[in-house]
Amino acid sequence: MEVLFILICITPPVSLLLIREDMRRSSTVRTKDNHVLRGYNISKQRTYDLLSCAQLCLARSNCMSFNYENIENGDCELNKEATDSSIHGALTTQRGYTFGQFVNLSVSRTSLEGKVTLNNGIQIWTVPVTGTYVIEATGGSGGNGSYGTPSKPLPWTLGGLGAKTLGSFKLSQGSQIKILVGQEGGTSITFVERPGGGGGGTFVALSDDTPLIIAGGGGGGGTARNQFNDGDPGQATANGTQCGGTGGSGGQLCNADTGNSDSSLRSGAGAGLRGDGTSSIAIATKALSFTKGGTGGTCPASNGGFGGGGFAMVNGGGGGGYSGGGVVGTPTKGTAGGGGSYNAGTDQKNIAGVNKGDGEVVITLIR
Repeated sequence: MEVLFILICITPPVSLLLIREDMRRSSTVRTKDNHVLRGYNISKQRTYDLLSCAQLCLARSNCMSFNYENIENGDCELNKEATDSSIHGALTTQRGYTFGQFVNLSVSRTSLEGKVTLNNGIQIWTVPVTGTYVIEATGGSGGNGSYGTPSKPLPWTLGGLGAKTLGSFKLSQGSQIKILVGQEGGTSITFVERPGGGGGGTFVALSDDTPLIIAGGGGGGGTARNQFNDGDPGQATANGTQCGGTGGSGGQLCNADTGNSDSSLRSGAGAGLRGDGTSSIAIATKALSFTKGGTGGTCPASNGGFGGGGFAMVNGGGGGGYSGGGVVGTPTKGTAGGGGSYNAGTDQKNIAGVNKGDGEVVITLIR
């Protein structure tokens, strides 16, 4: 079976591993099951699926095709450029392999050139072809936390890993899709107290802000002294953790001893789809919701990631997401919550806490 899919890899803050304007830089891939190209291999490694193999090839300027083995090892073989006649002669039938080749967009008439614009870090993608698309989103992880000087730091607390969501969607040609890719939360290197900011959530929505799929960001690690904890992961479900938001709202700051709202906590909660994160510190700015631009919270210590991550000053910052992660703590202990996720697609896969680093969006046309 031969399948044509469009591969879109978008990483923050505004870099686009999206289009290749000529034959060498095409991001449209034609695959052929049970076939393999021999004699042009330049490297080989294992990947967890065909899409990851295609991403590896897309990231290398001298890779023009790949072989993916999908039965035993998940081997991904990257191939150098070859002429069509050479490929025809070297392409052989082999069960369990898929051959993928980047194709000339101008010839295939599915060019993505000019289909993406930027608006303050949010990417606007115009759907090139009516069809069913698989959208995969991963949220940013929270920043790690520590305490002390660079020469004598305490052991690190860890930022929570970002969530991963995947679903299938029917999209119409010409529709505009908003894409915000969450960033990893920041970690201070200036102050003695060095908590981690919350990771940004990753959002894919229609032009009117109706969400399609959202992956929550992880909470930041605390200052690594007393009883400050690792950040919570981005969640597979809709609500944020640790006094987190619900129904698209931002997270709150709550006292760990009483459970009540506590505006004295020196950290910021994560923002949600429509609700900002909570903060009452004059020298800091709160994280903003996706509908307000999705910027992370800022302060003199550690900033939150783009995508609504909360800032951190002692406690870690809450993660952004469909609903923002909150922070539960006191001046001597606490935990930052992870942001919630959302999925309006079919054939869903929603996993908490799998991504370290910046988030990502991958969109594949499957039919």
